[in-house]
Amino acid sequence: MALNPKRPKRGRTGQAEREAEKLHSEMHREDVVQLNVRIPAGLRKRLKIKAVEEDRDVADLVTQALEAYLK
Repeated sequence: MALNPKRPKRGRTGQAEREAEKLHSEMHREDVVQLNVRIPAGLRKRLKIKAVEEDRDVADLVTQALEAYLK
């Protein structure tokens, strides 16, 4: 199953919208850098599916997960 990472954005609603706006504003308060890591293919697939289900960017999900882990 191929997922297109550059899919057109749909309107976000509710909590997903608020979280995305918060992450977007946080990323613009500081410099954003690229992070390249190797992860299992199955984990990448699950991540992309979750991003599509929540209508969010993979970067948003990864940033949120890292922030929660590093608290």
